Amino acid sequence: MAATVLTSALGMAYWAAAARLYDTETVGRASAVVSAMLLVCNASQLNLSVGLMRFLPVSRGHERRLVVTAYAVAACAGFLIAGVFLLVAPQLSKELRFLSDSGFLSLLFVFGVVIWVVFALQDAVLTGIRATLWVPVENVIFGLFKLALLVAFVGTATSGILGSWVLSMIVMLVPVNWLIFRRLLPRKRPPTAELDEMPAPRTMAKFVGGDYVGTLLSHASTTALPLLVIAMAGAEENAVFYIAWTLSYALDFIATGTASSFLVEGAARQDAVDGYRKAAARRATLLLVPVVIGVSVFASPVLGIFGSEYREARWAVVLLCVAALPRLFLLLRLADFRVQRRVATVVKLQALSCVMMLGLSAMVLHFGAGSEGVAASWLATEIVVLAAALLASHRHESLSRALATGPSAPPLAAETATAYRAGTHD
Repeated sequence: MAATVLTSALGMAYWAAAARLYDTETVGRASAVVSAMLLVCNASQLNLSVGLMRFLPVSRGHERRLVVTAYAVAACAGFLIAGVFLLVAPQLSKELRFLSDSGFLSLLFVFGVVIWVVFALQDAVLTGIRATLWVPVENVIFGLFKLALLVAFVGTATSGILGSWVLSMIVMLVPVNWLIFRRLLPRKRPPTAELDEMPAPRTMAKFVGGDYVGTLLSHASTTALPLLVIAMAGAEENAVFYIAWTLSYALDFIATGTASSFLVEGAARQDAVDGYRKAAARRATLLLVPVVIGVSVFASPVLGIFGSEYREARWAVVLLCVAALPRLFLLLRLADFRVQRRVATVVKLQALSCVMMLGLSAMVLHFGAGSEGVAASWLATEIVVLAAALLASHRHESLSRALATGPSAPPLAAETATAYRAGTHD
């Protein structure tokens, strides 16, 4: 939660400075590049961040090998996918051709993706080994470096904004990973419950690979939005949308941080998972509701910090902030399904989210609805997918109870009930 608040504040300060120091078109292009990097980074992680949080709590002496393998695989994937993106994206939209027109910008993009992949995974490692105290420290230093470099690079257009991100991540990689490998991983891990065992590599690969499909769809429905806006509405409209997106997406960090912590603790103590989920939902709601109200009420003056032209995004901010509430409960349900290893359910829900989000957004942009239309699409999607998740959870629990308590269940049904309780059957 501390990391969320500090990162959000520094993120708002960063884009406020960018809006004041750079022209609107440059901010629109730079935000599209950052979104593209995040999209490629999310694809390149191969869902290893979720895998690290799910299996590090029960790795029992294999932590180093698990982390190093994740870093190496994701970095190689990032290099390849970034290269493919640079070849394909300019062909799909003329607004993205500037990425391939500059050799320096192209190299910075590919290198930035590789660095960002490892940078993102190290937060998952810190969460998975219960060392989250260091996450806000890391993110504050990163945010301050990024802001300082943004000011230093004024006059260098898009490459300056992108360079401030990449160089700041490089600065943080060495000390954070020294801390992880030299100080945190060697220490003795807390004991886990007897029912939690380190799965075989093939089982972990199956979990990560299956869940990767769903996570890729989920990230496509979020990080692809600025790319969709710039492709269909232009750079200036994307600048307005991205500022609204940045303000409201800060609230999403509360939901994702809560869900990540719940996933780690639920994986280590599956016997207490229901209580953990309810406690996480209650605490996050108490924090999120006042923030949603505050940001919604003061959206117009806050947007004025970025410049008068950004005030038109007020209602987009309000809609996106309200959507943070159903998203919190959705992410907690998805984390619960991951603890149970119900990968197929996660993939189906995230596929529904991706199709509905991008489909609705493309439709409203086609009819000229702009940022408010995209925000309304986001809110509608979160509500519908949450309803589907609650229905899937209810059906699963009802079937599990029926199999476990049937009056004359044959041996096969009893074995199936055991599989459901262990979370190994979907």
